[in-house]
Amino acid sequence: MNAPAALDRLLPTLLSAPDGVPRLREIPYNYTSFSDREIVIRLLGEKAWNLLNQLRQERRTGRSARMLYEVLGDIWVVERNPYLQDDLLDNPKRR
Repeated sequence: MNAPAALDRLLPTLLSAPDGVPRLREIPYNYTSFSDREIVIRLLGEKAWNLLNQLRQERRTGRSARMLYEVLGDIWVVERNPYLQDDLLDNPKRR
């Protein structure tokens, strides 16, 4: 039987990674199991993730952070999709 589960019981499990750190999802188009941390580390390295965490504490509007994460999302999508890469290479006007 598919009994409904209480959301307040599941929420802590869904929001935290195995190491207890909350899984942040600010990168758009991230339909993978990777957290933003994992994506930033794969694209830019551990040092960049640490710097982004420091900058997160100083945010006021978050406008520049949204722009940065949008660009990272675009890079992530293209990097993980060979069909999209081929399409961009074959059609220079779409770049």
